[in-house]
Amino acid sequence: AEKGRESHSVLGSLFLNPTVAAGIAFGSGGTQIRKGPVYTERILYLRVNKDRRVEVVDTLGLKCDDLFGKLEEGTLSQEDVDPGAKEKLLASNQEAYRTKVCTLDATVARSNADTAGPAPVRSEGKVLILASVHDTFPKAKAKESVWVSCKDLSTAQTLKHQVCLSSPDDLPSSVEYMDKDAVIAVDEGGRALCCNR
Repeated sequence: AEKGRESHSVLGSLFLNPTVAAGIAFGSGGTQIRKGPVYTERILYLRVNKDRRVEVVDTLGLKCDDLFGKLEEGTLSQEDVDPGAKEKLLASNQEAYRTKVCTLDATVARSNADTAGPAPVRSEGKVLILASVHDTFPKAKAKESVWVSCKDLSTAQTLKHQVCLSSPDDLPSSVEYMDKDAVIAVDEGGRALCCNR
C-alpha cells in the first residue's frame, strides 16, 4: 500500500539484500543529502571472533532459539522479538548528517568504509549480513533536476555554500559535482553541479 514513504535508495529497493547490506558495510549513499549515508545499528550478522569461530551478532532483539529455522521457513513473527528491545531501540538512520554536511569546516562529512560508530555500522569483521532494519523517508511531493554550469571551481564552491548546503532544514535530495572530464560530451568545459530537489 502507498504510504507516502520511500526507502534510502531506489537501487536498494530493487536489489535489497546485496545492495543495502553493502551500503551498511561501506557507508554508501553520501549523495543522499537529506537521508545521509545508509546507516543502521539494528542488524543481524555473522562475524569471526578472536577464537576464529563464526558467531551470530544480533542487535535486532530477536529472542527465538531456532532463529535460522524460522528465517528459512519464513515464520519469524513479532513474538520472536524481545519486548525489551523496543525500550532500547537503536538508530536506523543518521539524523545528524543533515547538520554535519552543512558544516563546511574542511572536515569530511562521510567516507566509504567509514570506521566511526558502533560495530554494527562498520564493515570490518562481518562475514554475512542476514537482516537489517532501516528507516523510510517522506516521499517528495514533486521533483525537479537542475543542472548548473560554473565557469570555475571557485564559483561552484560559492554555489555549494550559499545555495545547496546553506541550511540543514532546506536541503536538496542530492547534489553531484562533475568536473570537465565528466561533462565534456555535453559541454566544452566548465564544471557542473546537479541539484535534485
